[in-house]
Amino acid sequence: MINDVLDFIYPRYCFGCRNVLLSDEKKLCLTCRLNLPRTRFGGRATNPMFRFLRSQHAIQFASASFFFEKNGCTQQVLHALKYHHQPQLGILMGTLMAQELEGIRKYDEVTWIPVPIHPQKRRIRGYNQSELLARGLCRELGGKVLGSALNCMAQSQSQTHKHRSERWTSNQSRFGIEHATDLIGQQVIIVDDVFTTGATISGLLNVMSELELDSLGCVTFGYTIY
Repeated sequence: MINDVLDFIYPRYCFGCRNVLLSDEKKLCLTCRLNLPRTRFGGRATNPMFRFLRSQHAIQFASASFFFEKNGCTQQVLHALKYHHQPQLGILMGTLMAQELEGIRKYDEVTWIPVPIHPQKRRIRGYNQSELLARGLCRELGGKVLGSALNCMAQSQSQTHKHRSERWTSNQSRFGIEHATDLIGQQVIIVDDVFTTGATISGLLNVMSELELDSLGCVTFGYTIY
């Protein structure tokens, strides 16, 4: 009853469509959850993300959960997560990713490693959005999150208006390994918010290739179609 009154006075809005949420809805309305543009990549070796990365790196797994559509629900949700201080939305997005990945493989021994952001950007934002995604994945699928495994040594500018080749150049050689010994023999899956050109993920895979891992893969919430 109290929540119904509060929702009437201070209505909560869906971050996907901006419609008013019902009392039992959180962050995203049911319609947006059901209509998120699923990639159906799953664990298929034929999915374009895996084929692109596999051509350059020795990885065993790569998948994205939802297509990134300009001005669409996926973009609105990611924008809210990154720029409107919505950490709980990040956890929810991670659980939605988990629903798309469930049953593909076993995750009990997976180490989820979020793509790091520069410390200054983290102070401003209050969190690393990829780490929140990883925690949502871990909560639903199992394994552990190692948020301090990697570091970002150079701050990047916004990638939104950059050409594909500019994004690739700016994202290489930005990352370093923080706790290498903790990763030896681990089943590592890198977690990022969106796959655009593949430059960020590729830069991290280059770094991770220096380690003796049991397996290596990556997952993202969004996948951009060119």
